[in-house]
Amino acid sequence: MKIYEVQAYTTHISENNGEFVSDGVVSPLFSDELGNILDRILDKHEQSVWWYFDKLQGNVPWAYVFFTDELDIAGHIAASRPKESNIKFSPYCHSPDVDEEDFVPKVGTIMIYDKPDLEKISRHSAFFNNIWNKLKGYDENKNWLLLIGTLPEELKKIIAQEDNKELWLTNR
Repeated sequence: MKIYEVQAYTTHISENNGEFVSDGVVSPLFSDELGNILDRILDKHEQSVWWYFDKLQGNVPWAYVFFTDELDIAGHIAASRPKESNIKFSPYCHSPDVDEEDFVPKVGTIMIYDKPDLEKISRHSAFFNNIWNKLKGYDENKNWLLLIGTLPEELKKIIAQEDNKELWLTNR
């Protein structure tokens, strides 16, 4: 487990040698070390770092939580967070047919847009409490990436006791 600072930047374009104007795209910028680690993770899923972050478009969250492999925890996330939450997730690879009634996505990355939301959800979920305990001391005015290799054993046990598919289908 390691935590990296991530910078957010906006791109600007100029047409016909005119003034540079923001195109509204906000993207993360990170160290070469972190880029190489993320490349290795995403290569396993036949994705590139830039494609993946481009797919996540929007504001750069307060914290990304990256796992070295996709996990079957979408049901736990959906059941733990409020319906109108600023905590989102994404698989690493392209999802097959998300229109299938019983489709359950994998989770490669969790995006936490507001630090207080993580604190709130951590009171109801041992999984998110573990993440909160790692990130709570980090500045809410900066952006972070928490890299988690494998889930700690106590979290694996909690997740294993849950029915991921049932939780997802009733809480999505």
